[in-house]
Amino acid sequence: MPEQVTTATPIAAEPEEPKEAPKSPYEYISSKYPNVPSEATIQTYKLQVPGGRVRFMELPDGKRAVLLRAISAPELAGCQAEARKFEETKQLYELQLSVASKCTLWTSFTQGNKLTEIALRQCGAGLAVSLHAAIWDLSDYIDPAVMDNLVVDL
Repeated sequence: MPEQVTTATPIAAEPEEPKEAPKSPYEYISSKYPNVPSEATIQTYKLQVPGGRVRFMELPDGKRAVLLRAISAPELAGCQAEARKFEETKQLYELQLSVASKCTLWTSFTQGNKLTEIALRQCGAGLAVSLHAAIWDLSDYIDPAVMDNLVVDL
């Protein structure tokens, strides 16, 4: 007797749920951090800060975030003058504290969402250094090692 061949009836695929449109950066940020400044406030900050640059930065723990701005040359000079009042071994860290607290517009983890030098001193030791580096980047600092890749002698 010949073998019977059966064919499987294809199962209809479940209709896919329509995918949610990608969120704008602000929608994502405000959904995770509801007390972040409004978009209008951020736009106002951009009008008031050097280069119009404001940056949101989430810390690696995924639970804390900051809103940073660039620092101007006169502001930096003031921070440097204040840092020179400390003994030489502490000057760099004091400069980093000053710049980080001055240029942090908002935090998700401090009282009143402001980052004072006092509050920054109570955070992990690396936070001031990390914020300073991010602010430096916003303020047009280019690492000399990177600069070599950006220039061409003519």
